[in-house]
Amino acid sequence: MRCSIHGFSLPELLVVIAMISIVSSAFLNSDSPNLFDIWLARQANQQEVDGLLTFIERARSLSVQSGKEVRLCGGEHCDGNWSEQASLRFASSTIERHFFQQNTRIRWQGFPPQRRYILFLPTGLSSYQNGSFYICSENSQAQRLLMNQSGRAYLDDQSYEVSKCL
Repeated sequence: MRCSIHGFSLPELLVVIAMISIVSSAFLNSDSPNLFDIWLARQANQQEVDGLLTFIERARSLSVQSGKEVRLCGGEHCDGNWSEQASLRFASSTIERHFFQQNTRIRWQGFPPQRRYILFLPTGLSSYQNGSFYICSENSQAQRLLMNQSGRAYLDDQSYEVSKCL
């Protein structure tokens, strides 16, 4: 009985090592690592978008369930600083808060323009307010949440320039 063990020759191993080194150096010198950073930023931005969508729906549900007006405010003192935090309020007392990541910028552009909060009526309607939230994270394009007068919000499928958040 004859048993033969085959292996790789030294020239074959050297060729494989050379090919691996060429491919890896091309990968490291390309923008591929940056693509991963961009993907991470988009994922973080999507989490913020999902969080804000959930919080808007929570405000609408609370107004319907309680039979009272609920305000969705930006900033700790309802000053319109949406990048800091969002809060839900009955009258003047805060009942719930949602904090955003430090590198997230959020801008509300709505009607009427001077109002810094969104008022949900006991019917779930948003008191004739409509508008858009622009949400930006570092290294990511802006995403827009549209809010209609019925108090419902949904994600626009387009991406926007980060300047929309300024």
